[in-house]
Amino acid sequence: MATATTTAGLNLRSGPDIRNAVLLVIPADAQVTITGPERNGWYPVTYGKTPGWASGKYLLLDPQESQMERARRSLLSYLHIPYIWGGQSRDGLDCSGLVGVWWVEIGFRPKGFDTTADKLFDAYRTNQLPGQQVATGRFGALAFYGSGTTAGHVTICYDDVACIGANGGAKSVTTAAEARRRGACVRMDRIAYRDDLLGLWMPAYGWT
Repeated sequence: MATATTTAGLNLRSGPDIRNAVLLVIPADAQVTITGPERNGWYPVTYGKTPGWASGKYLLLDPQESQMERARRSLLSYLHIPYIWGGQSRDGLDCSGLVGVWWVEIGFRPKGFDTTADKLFDAYRTNQLPGQQVATGRFGALAFYGSGTTAGHVTICYDDVACIGANGGAKSVTTAAEARRRGACVRMDRIAYRDDLLGLWMPAYGWT
């Protein structure tokens, strides 16, 4: 987990906005744990045993956190978001939407880049995008599922065993209520949780 130090007395709030309730006041020069990605200048943090949101204006972030560690923390923050067909926000995501919004958040690809599973699979398979096929999972690698040269699903590898993906949904899942009914959401599964794995490709992130 990343850490930060407060530069002044800082309100810990229930949400990422000054309109949210103050849970407590964090003293200056206190250390907090950052538990997710920044949102509009606010960070989800834990102080002691209390989780909440703190303004990034008064946080000195740990300079030792690597790009990969930040990306890993970002990816974990999407867990449990409902599966919504065509979703591209934290209100709901499908498999390609998860890849797209995560890539934007970590600064890897611009918003609007086509991240549909089949387009990505074809681009990496034919070397249109820089990257390499890998035999085993590693953080950030894309796992493609489908048949032949057609991919219908994509997840993001968390390590050599597990992946994170918007799973359990279908074209008919267009509301959060339907996603909950089906248990469809962003979740962690084994990379081999499906028997139609086509292969793993590692994009050229340039982690440092």
